[in-house]
Amino acid sequence: MKRPFREVKRMGKVVEFNIKVTMNERWVNDFCSMLRWMESCGKLGHSSVVAFYSDGDGDFRPTFDIDREYEKTEGRWKELDGQLPVPEVIFDAG
Repeated sequence: MKRPFREVKRMGKVVEFNIKVTMNERWVNDFCSMLRWMESCGKLGHSSVVAFYSDGDGDFRPTFDIDREYEKTEGRWKELDGQLPVPEVIFDAG
């Protein structure tokens, strides 16, 4: 059964948490730009499909230290969900 791309979720409480990132310097600008685009969309109330390209040659190997527990989500996979929407913007340091 196909899942809807966007499931409506109720607004919850606002929380603050930190993510410490370690990555190759050449990826920093694109990664941080992606985060700022997400922030900008939220401020503007703009819906957007955002993508980040990770090259499989082993060059992109970030580590993340997240200071809170969270429930892992599965995301959307073309193989399981059929068609995925075309991203409005793709960040790629490739």
